[in-house]
Amino acid sequence: MGAIANDEMITAKDGQQHSWKSIKLLIATLIVSTLGDGFCGVMMAVALPNISETYHVSIA
Repeated sequence: MGAIANDEMITAKDGQQHSWKSIKLLIATLIVSTLGDGFCGVMMAVALPNISETYHVSIA
């Protein structure tokens, strides 16, 4: 199996054609957004006790 050129088009099941460049960009976007989501979740978990204390609400 040879190397796939960046300008080669891939045909999806519905007949649409996509380039390898757009597929790589989509995968990179998914990876970055997944890491960002995890980071935001950790920030909220750390900040939640201070927020609940400031506004006098229970975490539950």
